[in-house]
Amino acid sequence: MVYFYAAVALVYFLSFALFSPAFGSSDLGDVYIAVYHLCAIAVALFLLFKVLGKVIWANLLSIILIFSCLGTVYGAITESADQSKIDAFYGFKKQNFQIVPAVFPQSFMPIFEGDSARPEYSYMSEWPETEWGEAIFPLSGLSNKPTLNCKEDNGWHIYDADRYGFNNPDWVWDKPNGSILFLGDSFVNGACLEKNMIYGLRNKLDHNVIGLGLRGSSPLVYYATYREFLEEYEPQTAVFVFSANDFVRMHHRLLIDFSRELRVPILKTYLTDKNFTQHYFKQYPAFEEDYNRKVNAYIESYPKQETRLEKFAQYISGYFIVATVKKRYQAKGISGQEDVSYYSVPEHEKPDAYKLLDQIHDVSKQRGVHALFVFIPHKYGCMAKVSPAFYEDLFIYMNKNNILYLNLFDEYYDQCDTLFTKVGGHFSETGSDIISTDIAAHLRDMSLASIKE
Repeated sequence: MVYFYAAVALVYFLSFALFSPAFGSSDLGDVYIAVYHLCAIAVALFLLFKVLGKVIWANLLSIILIFSCLGTVYGAITESADQSKIDAFYGFKKQNFQIVPAVFPQSFMPIFEGDSARPEYSYMSEWPETEWGEAIFPLSGLSNKPTLNCKEDNGWHIYDADRYGFNNPDWVWDKPNGSILFLGDSFVNGACLEKNMIYGLRNKLDHNVIGLGLRGSSPLVYYATYREFLEEYEPQTAVFVFSANDFVRMHHRLLIDFSRELRVPILKTYLTDKNFTQHYFKQYPAFEEDYNRKVNAYIESYPKQETRLEKFAQYISGYFIVATVKKRYQAKGISGQEDVSYYSVPEHEKPDAYKLLDQIHDVSKQRGVHALFVFIPHKYGCMAKVSPAFYEDLFIYMNKNNILYLNLFDEYYDQCDTLFTKVGGHFSETGSDIISTDIAAHLRDMSLASIKE
């Protein structure tokens, strides 16, 4: 009877691993099911060898399988969402051939020394061109496409991009004048959540709310996007949302900060020439087709999806134990301990940062737009109860020059667990609601916006 149960369990688990969606699924629950069966096999084999009197073999094999179980659970829980994005994209592509990966300005910036490239961030050297051959540096994603964004606590986030490639309902562009504009990175983009911060602000403010944010962007891209928006439209208020990794260097696979953007000549031109423009929003229809073509070519260069057999071999080999430990070691500097590289900004870049603030302030004043800088909490800074030292310099500078700002960075040290997702570094659904409520109230109190009754 023991032989029978052991054989049945082995056959069932192998068929489950090879033919079920568990090892290619984006749902953690399916992985747990697979782990359950793996652990059942460990128990069955242990009993089998016990009956055969091969105690040493029973103990050895059981220990190996149990460690594989633990490795799978640990890996499934802590594995970076981006590591499985390529597999997820191919899976969703089978369901909807129109789906595209999130593309953002960082995708078109060269890989500089100190960067560790990965497929999602690899450099696309060819910019899209207009019908008459003018190259345009992309400040947004692909328009009118279901867009695979990212995954944290709530599974994969897919949104329908608007007519310019941002994460908004397209109707916001029917009456863009007089709108409340939010510019920022992934927090404004809504990563990785349907009911995100901008969703909350749209439901709370009695205005047309437009979010112009993309993952990995930093202040110079915010400014470039703002300048291009002002060429075509007249917002009432522009809110620049800053997170801790915008100006400062952070332990990341790619330097997604102000330092990197300053090394891109066309972006630096926005800072050196107040009249420079790509006529981005006006010309978007003219380069949209070529943009799609180049991104599709980029997608074709993605590594092919691993087979279920390859994934199965990775799991039972303890692959995720090694990968996870390595990742945790590399991220040691942001695990709640203060790290100099995280809180510092090169001295030679500080004048450009101050110049950027001045130009946003001046351009907004000239155009009759109320500008506000909002510094939102950051997960690792919240956990460590430390704010970037450079932000204190920024606050002193803005106070001295009458630049309006709102500092929320260190307001939520007692709510870190509630504010952020457990997997990843963005706001949870509850956190998004808390922050959007806070920002909306401050906008009302500053007479920059009204709230819905």
